[in-house]
Amino acid sequence: MKDRKQLPAFLKLSYAFDIDRILNEFKKFEDIDLYDDLNASNPDSSYGDFYNSSSKLDHLKKFAESNEDVTKGSKFYRQLSLTEFDGEKTERKLEQDSNITTYRKSTNPNDPSYNPVMDERRYTRRKDICTGYWNEILDTFKSPVTRTRFAYMAPGHSIKPHIDYNTTYSVRVHIPIITNDQSFMCVKHKDGIQKMHMPADGSVYFLNTGMTHWAENNGNDGRIHLVISLNGQEDLC
Repeated sequence: MKDRKQLPAFLKLSYAFDIDRILNEFKKFEDIDLYDDLNASNPDSSYGDFYNSSSKLDHLKKFAESNEDVTKGSKFYRQLSLTEFDGEKTERKLEQDSNITTYRKSTNPNDPSYNPVMDERRYTRRKDICTGYWNEILDTFKSPVTRTRFAYMAPGHSIKPHIDYNTTYSVRVHIPIITNDQSFMCVKHKDGIQKMHMPADGSVYFLNTGMTHWAENNGNDGRIHLVISLNGQEDLC
């Protein structure tokens, strides 16, 4: 497994999916009101499993670029999960400190602080809404597919620079579905800040989330990506 510093900021993978089929399948998910925002309190939601009510404000501040986004409940960034926690609800520990050190300990099965619900690698069970071409796409990857979701960003908004986790823990890839030419993913890499516009043409892109990274949507239309976490690096070869 390669460390985050051994991998590039971005990498276009060899896969090429049918964008027309993607857009046709996506029609049932066009209603953004169906998506969870960063204030989600439903324990079965994309974010409800990760953050309890006491830590949501801190979580919002980590991602929201403006105070307005925090006070309005982070409607600027929303997600709809295609996978869910693979364990029983009795395993869930929803009380979670938002401190990054605590978070990293909580995702290590060998640490006494391990919290299974915080471990993205445990989000392997596909939800009922994951059907048809979505299953075909997920079955294409060589590494096990874990946490998968549609990620929407409103026009004129951005996500603050942050680090998620090392690439030895998990690898994240993006498949753009709806975008505009003023939408960018950005990474602060050893070679400097790199920005990439990912066109919605069926391509798949690795994003190095182990480096400081952020997203910008400077266009007039919303941006939606299918974001997939992989438990392994076989697909980067």
